[in-house]
Amino acid sequence: SEVGTRYESTYLGKGLIPIHETLIEAAKVGINYVIIEHKPYQGTSPLDCMKIDLDIMKKWGYKA
Repeated sequence: SEVGTRYESTYLGKGLIPIHETLIEAAKVGINYVIIEHKPYQGTSPLDCMKIDLDIMKKWGYKA
């Protein structure tokens, strides 16, 4: 990436990092817990962002 490039925060699976595939590989090597951090919130409340990310993870098969 170019020096000075600014990336915006986004919801799980919508950004540059292949997070779903990363979580699948993490599970294969025994990682059972991950911490998902999401900020800034781009006009959405922190709680609403958390709900959206949780819904995405549920679609991927994770249980809350």
